Amino acid sequence: MQQGGEVGRAEAARREQAFSYSRGALLLARAELAPDREALGLTTRALDLARAHGHADPITAAPCARAEVRLALGEVAPAHEDSAASAARWPEQAPRDDRVRPLLVHRRVLSALGDPNADVPLRQALAWLGRAVRNVPPEFRAAFPEDHATRRALRALAQVRLSGETAP
Repeated sequence: MQQGGEVGRAEAARREQAFSYSRGALLLARAELAPDREALGLTTRALDLARAHGHADPITAAPCARAEVRLALGEVAPAHEDSAASAARWPEQAPRDDRVRPLLVHRRVLSALGDPNADVPLRQALAWLGRAVRNVPPEFRAAFPEDHATRRALRALAQVRLSGETAP
């Protein structure tokens, strides 16, 4: 009987590991739609789950999402901790579904803090976009910077910042 219990626990552990990435992604998706206080809890749960199971991509994405929530709540110092952690992981482990989001969120947080280096992450994101577009087949290059909401936001922000206007 004990052997069956061990097999059951091993199967439960395997299932938890197998679905933990998807559960974390679902938590982050729910956070996008939730009120800020609820979203804060959801992003924290997603980060805890990612860390517990060693999912590198969400370990970058979850603090980025949590930084956005904290910024919306006016919690700028904790938002900075999260955005800095996400941006620091970005060169090695950018979120695969939204690669430049950590940099744009970090830029927003730095701007909220009045940091004179707030445009550094913007420049990093633009450099990435320049490199990435060279890997896109020629017939799709013109559309690539515009086919994702974050890349569109990056280009719009860059146009504002490079023209000398004030951006959020």
